Amino acid sequence: MVSSNESDNACLIAIWVGPDLAGIGCWKRYTRLTHRPHANIEKVAVDPLYQGCGLGLQLTNQLISIAANAGIEMLTIDFRGDNERAAKLYKSLGFTEYGRLGIETVYILKKRQIY
Repeated sequence: MVSSNESDNACLIAIWVGPDLAGIGCWKRYTRLTHRPHANIEKVAVDPLYQGCGLGLQLTNQLISIAANAGIEMLTIDFRGDNERAAKLYKSLGFTEYGRLGIETVYILKKRQIY
């Protein structure tokens, strides 16, 4: 079961498998007026018991779809650079590496034309 709470400024999605909260995902629009068409995926997390079942893909696809419907033109996401599974997922969805932040093992991925 998928449940979501969304507005034009943010979205939170939860995926339930039976009584278990199996995963969550959320994005938040940038508040600066000149960046209003941009949003950041703040979190995509799947319970280890359910990893490898496609829930991360399902969550991320829904986040992208809801963002597009809210008028978001560009989504960014950052995550630990050593998280190879996340990098593979996001790249498969069309995100491209945009940069790295300092000495942190973090990528910034940007997806253009989300709709």
